[in-house]
Amino acid sequence: MTLFLADDQSPLWSQYTGTWVVGAVGEIVLVATLIGSRPSTSVDFDNAALALQILRLIFLLALVGYALFCRWTTESSSTKDVEVGNNGAPVEESPLLSGESILESTTTAGQLEGRQYGAMNGTSNSEDGDDDDEEKEAKELEKKLIEAGGWWGYVKGFSLFLPYLWPKKQPKIQLYLLLIGLCIAAERVFNVLIPRQEGIIVDKLTQVYGTGELPWKEVAFWFFLKFLDSRATFGMLQQFFEFHLDNWSLRQMTDLIFRHIMNLSMDFHVSKDSGELIRAVEQGSSLNMLIRMLLFDFGPIFLDIGVSLFYITYLFDDIYFACIMIVSAVFYAIATWKGNIWGARKRRVNAEDDRQESKTKFESISNWTTVSYFNRTRYQHGRLMTSLENMIASSTVLFNIECAVDAARVLSLFLGYLCVNFLAVYRISQGTKSIGTFVTLNSYWNVFSGPLWYLSYLSSDITTHLVNAERVLQVLKSKPTITDSQTARPLRVENGEVRFENVSFSYDKRKDTIKDVSFIAKPRQMIALVGETGSGKSTIFKLLFRFYDVTGGSITIDGSDLRDVTLSSLRDAIGVVPQDASLFNTSIMENVRFARLDASDDEVMAACKAACIHDKIMSFPDKYKTKVGERGVKLSGGELQRVSIARVILKNPQIVLLDEATSAVDSSTEAHIQDAFRKFTEHRTTFVIAHRLSTIMDADTILVVDKGEIVERGTHEELTSAGGKYQQLWEAQTTKVKKTVEESKLLLDI
Repeated sequence: MTLFLADDQSPLWSQYTGTWVVGAVGEIVLVATLIGSRPSTSVDFDNAALALQILRLIFLLALVGYALFCRWTTESSSTKDVEVGNNGAPVEESPLLSGESILESTTTAGQLEGRQYGAMNGTSNSEDGDDDDEEKEAKELEKKLIEAGGWWGYVKGFSLFLPYLWPKKQPKIQLYLLLIGLCIAAERVFNVLIPRQEGIIVDKLTQVYGTGELPWKEVAFWFFLKFLDSRATFGMLQQFFEFHLDNWSLRQMTDLIFRHIMNLSMDFHVSKDSGELIRAVEQGSSLNMLIRMLLFDFGPIFLDIGVSLFYITYLFDDIYFACIMIVSAVFYAIATWKGNIWGARKRRVNAEDDRQESKTKFESISNWTTVSYFNRTRYQHGRLMTSLENMIASSTVLFNIECAVDAARVLSLFLGYLCVNFLAVYRISQGTKSIGTFVTLNSYWNVFSGPLWYLSYLSSDITTHLVNAERVLQVLKSKPTITDSQTARPLRVENGEVRFENVSFSYDKRKDTIKDVSFIAKPRQMIALVGETGSGKSTIFKLLFRFYDVTGGSITIDGSDLRDVTLSSLRDAIGVVPQDASLFNTSIMENVRFARLDASDDEVMAACKAACIHDKIMSFPDKYKTKVGERGVKLSGGELQRVSIARVILKNPQIVLLDEATSAVDSSTEAHIQDAFRKFTEHRTTFVIAHRLSTIMDADTILVVDKGEIVERGTHEELTSAGGKYQQLWEAQTTKVKKTVEESKLLLDI
């Protein structure tokens, strides 16, 4: 209690001081009585009882003195801090109600800043206000608890996971749960029987001492209990069942989270960091660990503590044993709790230093070329050493605090252990208990102290898993905005006619992205979209692929509204060559086959030949088995784009979307790819986005998009002769080409 008061910003000493004064007076009376009634031939226990009573009196007097000293120092500092007005009267600093305008006449805004309602001395909390992550987390948790209606409502939110974690139709897993429960119960029984049997063996040996008789039955039963309690029997069985249960729950959670994330709409994915989502999938096991800790760790821990209190009290028929153990456990808990508070700030500093050190290493290695270009190796090494020294210094401080906390916890358990052993020896010396009970007590002490040690480390793990599980829960509560309707049917593309009818769309309700767009793509036609960057061309593609739903109008394919067909059938019918192609870190063969998983090697090669990439692949040492690196970084931009084109050719869709499909290839390769595209798209409805207008001169219809609207439409000849936006774009590009050609000729002449 004194530790709590000393750590409080505004402790109320008076109530406790009075109690301690009364207790000290009572102790004085008890000590005087003990001394007055002390027999001339006193035993050791009487002397020990008198010593303990005197020690209690000293502690109480010390507490009273400490409380008076703290109260005096508080009043002195408050008197110094009182502001004196012009009339000599003190000016009140602490507002009765924070922010009340009535105080403005006597107190400036700067004096009121940082003061809290109910503060006795008006001290400021600004020293803890900068980057205090723990306080922010506590406030966030408090806010969530208020929103959820308390702890029950907060924990109830995790009920979303229960259908996936409870093996409803899995009798095998249910049997594993039952057997794990039996193993835990058996372990609790062995925790009592084994120390008890050791005490029985000692008592039996005491009885047969010097006779040569061996207590075979008692020793054999003890070995049998030890064998059952070993990892060769119940321990191994429990570990076996938990292993299979963990794998089942991991499979359940990973499947749930991954499927949920992959089924979320594009608006979710563009607003979330990929690393955060990957971390959410990885943290799916946190909930499994959390439930496992609560059921298989926390439950047995409290059961062990409760059973140990009851059993030792029963063993010695003395409630004082339980009282000593409870006091020892309370001091252990206080040391743990206060140690966590004292070490929290240093732990945050150490974590920040550790992140800084890791960041410096990552930046130096990942930017090796930049460091080399500017010859800054020595500078980066100095930065790393500085951050490393800071990390080591903060780690040292944190380690010292943890050592001090561990020492306090060991001391609390040791004093409890000393007291119960002293009391046990006293009972045995009186002849009320056998020597075996002393052995039982010492063997059983670990059953009491072990859970306390484990509990102190388990609490931080539970907090970590709870935070991780909460992040997973937030992801699972996100709902996809694009889903199949209840009446959705598979899309059947017979002709491939695409209609946009008065289509409008906006990413932000405050600004329209697409405005009243209408056009018809007849079967086997090529529709080209041109315009400046940000005009809305790619958004039209996303609406057709149904990454988003239109906010006005409709899009149909062969008369079927996209919102009335299944997403799977729609995306099977459309092939896309994106502007920024991305590959998996596998072989080229597997990357191309990703478009059609049952394709043969010959079909994959045929698609690559059509995309003008086959010869390049065959020049690689590993040919089609060449690994492309993460997202295809080992390939050039043109190679990456042609592999992406080969994918779509292999997929063989009815509708094709080409978003700058040849932007990263040279003119010669582009001509070959264009010929391949003409053959490939001859019997397909094709949409093309292009900035190089020369690539879409043969399009059946060219749509000029500007600020989300179609401002012009027609063939290349019609638009160049119309004198509008398209003609301006065409002239700008042809002029640039002519200028480049003239400059090249001039350089050749020189």
